[in-house]
Amino acid sequence: MGKRVLFLIGFMGAGKTSIGEVLAKKMGFFFIDSDKYVEKKEKMSIIKIFKIHGEEYFRKLEKKAINEICDQLNEPAVVSLGAGAVSDRDTVNSMKRIGHIIHIDADFDTLYARLTHTHDRPLAINKSKRCLERLYYERKGDYETIADYTYQNLSESVEETTQKIYNEMRCDDERI
Repeated sequence: MGKRVLFLIGFMGAGKTSIGEVLAKKMGFFFIDSDKYVEKKEKMSIIKIFKIHGEEYFRKLEKKAINEICDQLNEPAVVSLGAGAVSDRDTVNSMKRIGHIIHIDADFDTLYARLTHTHDRPLAINKSKRCLERLYYERKGDYETIADYTYQNLSESVEETTQKIYNEMRCDDERI
């Protein structure tokens, strides 16, 4: 039997959580959102954590949370990660040890359009399009380098993108 955990990575607005919830249900897997995990443990929203303690503090919490998830998972799961979670190599190694890393991607303009309708992403609040585009391209290389698989989530529905991932992951019993 292959690895039984699917980690979804990608930039803000890529659809990791929406796709993750549907994919987990479709596969009969447990679903975990790493940001929600951190919020529950800290009893505070990600926005508030950023505002009070800053990004560096949040990244430490995020790393600890992902390592806890990796150490404690004993059932098949889909785990949606925050956009910056892959910046820590130890975290990436923990994920690769127990699962497959799936990059959910879209072009920057698509992601930017999605981000203009949200107010719950601390790194996008009050940032110019140019600043977000620079961050997108800085992270895109990391996503592509560490991902085992990449799927585009452009104009398709969450269900269509999820079905593509499901079909590919289920076609080879060694994967999951």
